[in-house]
Amino acid sequence: SVGKDFCIAESEALMKCSKAPGSDACAKEFMLMRECNRPSGKHMQFSDGVFSVPSDKAGLFNGQKIGLVSVAAPPTRTTAAMQAAGNDIAVGLHIPGGKADVRF
Repeated sequence: SVGKDFCIAESEALMKCSKAPGSDACAKEFMLMRECNRPSGKHMQFSDGVFSVPSDKAGLFNGQKIGLVSVAAPPTRTTAAMQAAGNDIAVGLHIPGGKADVRF
């Protein structure tokens, strides 16, 4: 090993999950892959089934704003529910027109 993490295990887990996603739509696998690919290193860690922020990365997060984009439970997997959740997040982030002003 040359001391580098090439995210092979995370890539394989995400690809495997995407073939037959469960009700969480591969959320854990996606988060693990995203964290592994951060150029500055992982900002979150996963243990005992929970994601958490290590103390040395706490300064990267603003606890006052977390509530703007977090939800108590994921929306149901319907177009209307996803659009409503997107609108709630847009409004929480003070995007003037809510989801109407978000472009993909």
